[in-house]
Amino acid sequence: MSMANIYRQQVDALKIEQKRTKAASLDASRRAVDAYIAQADVGRYSRRKGQRFESLKAVAEATRLLDSLEPGDFEITRRESLRDLTIAALALPDIRTAKTFGQNPGNSCFLDIDAEFKRYVVSDPNGNCVMYRTDDGSEVFRFPNTGPNSICTPMIAPQGRFLAVLFWMADFSSGESKARSPFGLPVSRSALLNRIP
Repeated sequence: MSMANIYRQQVDALKIEQKRTKAASLDASRRAVDAYIAQADVGRYSRRKGQRFESLKAVAEATRLLDSLEPGDFEITRRESLRDLTIAALALPDIRTAKTFGQNPGNSCFLDIDAEFKRYVVSDPNGNCVMYRTDDGSEVFRFPNTGPNSICTPMIAPQGRFLAVLFWMADFSSGESKARSPFGLPVSRSALLNRIP
C-alpha cells in the first residue's frame, strides 16, 4: 500500500468522523429545541407564579438554538410550534416581584406608596405614622405619635407632593365607643395635610 492510499484512507475516515460529529451535534441541538418546547408547553399549565415568564424564556432559548441550525423541515415545524406557544404564553396571567423595598412591621394598619414608587408611608395601631424612601429605607418624615387606640390612615396625593393623614381615636374607658380627635377637638375625625419634604 502506498503512502497516497494511506493518506486518502485517513482523509476519508476523518470526513466520515466529521459527518458523524456534525450529525450528533445537530441531533443534540434538535433534542434541546424539543426539550425547550416541551418546557414551554408544560409551563403554560403549571398555574404557578412565573408560568408566563418561564414559558417565554423557554421559547426564547429554543428560538436561539433554532437560529443556529440550517433551515429544514424540522426547523420550519418547530418555528410554527414556537409561534403558537408564544401566543399562548402571552395570554397567561402572571406576576413576579420586580422590586422589594423597606420593611412592613407586622402590626401595621395602613400603607400607601407614591405613584413613582420613591416613598411609602405606614401606620400602626399605636399611633405611629412614618414615611420612608423605597430605595434605601431611610425615614423621610414621622408624624407625632397619637397614642394607642388611634387609627392613622395615610394617603399620598397622586402627584406625590402632599401627604394627608386621617386620624381616628376610640375612647373605650367609658364602656362605649366614641371617636375623638387626637388633638382634643370635639369632632369625630381630624386630618393633617403636610407637604412632603
